[in-house]
Order: sequence, then structure tokens, then C-alpha cells
Amino acid sequence: MIDLTTTTRVKAFLGAGGTVLSTAQDTVIGQLISMYSARFEKELGREIETTERTEQYDVEEGQRLITLRAFPVVSVESIRNDLTRLFDASAEIESDLFYVDMRRGTIAFDWTELLPGPGTLLITYTAGMTEEGATDPTASFVENYPDLAMAVDMQVAETLRRKDRLGATNLSFQGGGVGYEAALKLLPEVRAALDSHRRVFAR
Repeated sequence: MIDLTTTTRVKAFLGAGGTVLSTAQDTVIGQLISMYSARFEKELGREIETTERTEQYDVEEGQRLITLRAFPVVSVESIRNDLTRLFDASAEIESDLFYVDMRRGTIAFDWTELLPGPGTLLITYTAGMTEEGATDPTASFVENYPDLAMAVDMQVAETLRRKDRLGATNLSFQGGGVGYEAALKLLPEVRAALDSHRRVFAR
């Protein structure tokens, strides 16, 4: 899991609203960024960092379309369909028997019928929301998805602004730690940004 924004961005966002924070708060801001980044990835229902991944998928009777867990897709290395789940070379599906929508992360099996069952499809592919091989995945994500990066900025800033009104889950800068899971609901603007990039199961 990568952070979806930076401490510098959050402090700049707060500074634009008249709030000035010193470096003493950097650790807490960083922890909040990591916490909300993990929450956002879960909310989106898709994996963010671009890497090669091998995943098993359940196949229903007559199913012709699979929605991958990460996208956009860079490449599909292998697709194997096997009732025994041994996935040897004989289970390989030739590339001319399916179509990959690289942007949406779906695979349509137009010219072959999949063998149904739990975990009978094994897909090896490279995909994610950062540039492949990026030396700074956070910077790559911010460039590719500025609206989502801004959403993290906004949510972290809102948590910091309301730190004294969180009751039993109060945020404290003492010791530079965050001792709670966010009590705040996601801001409407944040929710809208997430909704626009959420993984949707195509049919």
C-alpha cells in the first residue's frame, strides 16, 4: 500500500486556509495520510500500486466477463482455466480467444467458454493506478489521479481541524502518534471523488 498524497501537500492545503503547522506535526500528518490511503484503497475496491500480480477468480456457469482487481491494465501475461486448479501449461487460454479492456480492467471471453467453479481461473497481469516502475509511486499517483490525491488532502485536513471535537477518539499530537481510527465521516466531496473511480463489476 502506498500513500496517496504527501505531508507537504496537506500542509500547503491547510496553509491556504490560514492554518500554520510546524514540523512537529509531520509524523501525525503522515500517519493520517497512511490511514486514509488504506481506507481509500478499500473504498475503491481496487489495488492502487502498479505491479505484476497473479490472482485466482471464481467463474460462474456461463460467465464470459471478468473484472480484474487492479486497473488500468498494462499487460496480461497469462490466463489459465483449470477445474483441477493445477494450472499447468495445457490450461493456458490463447490470447486471440479473449479481449482485454485495458482502461476498465475487464476481460471478455468472446471465443471460448470458461470452465466454471471456485478459483478455476488464474490470471497473471500487470496493472494499477501508478506508472509501471515508478521510482516514486506516490508522486505518480498524484499526477495520474489529482482528484483522489486532493480528496486525501481534504480528509486529513478536516480531521486535523476537528481534532478537539472527536470525543473519546480524540486526536493528540503528544508523542507524535495517532491513537484512533477516524471518527469522521468522509466529506461529500471526498465521497464523490471515490465514487468516480470505484471498481464496478461489469456484466
